[in-house]
Amino acid sequence: NWNGSNSTYSNVNYNTNNLTGTYSLDSQRSDRTDDVLNDANVQSDDQRRELQEKLEPAEQIAIDVRGNQVIIASSKSAPFSLMTDGQDREVTLDNGQKVRVRATLKGQDLIISTRDSNNDYTSTYSSQDNGNSMKVTRRLTTNYLSQTIFAESFYSKTDQIARLGIDT
Repeated sequence: NWNGSNSTYSNVNYNTNNLTGTYSLDSQRSDRTDDVLNDANVQSDDQRRELQEKLEPAEQIAIDVRGNQVIIASSKSAPFSLMTDGQDREVTLDNGQKVRVRATLKGQDLIISTRDSNNDYTSTYSSQDNGNSMKVTRRLTTNYLSQTIFAESFYSKTDQIARLGIDT
């Protein structure tokens, strides 16, 4: 028989979202960016460089889900925070460019969409294997390609805590 009066509780964050943690790229299972770009028939070197930058997966990703807020960091970017309420927000990038960003958390899937005058870019982070791995699908539509480009990357969870400079 359980007696609640004898229980003690610690101040531990019992996060129910399996996405929270630190991940390392599984390059063997992931799409090669060069193959994706070759299949898309990208002709211009400038366009190829731009797409390569957007589609090349990070070697490491850290995600910290806290209610309707998420903090993401990677080996390619400093930590940033987003509200996962599905609302568009205008953000000014370091280069002065303005983009619209929308983040949504649906179960164990985090969807981040970024739109500007030339690109529509969506990344979907999906928890897999009971939280032990993650699939990242990147979808990119540009004004200079006739089709949408997709690239998938797979990651193995290396830590239950979000690392890479995220202060948890």
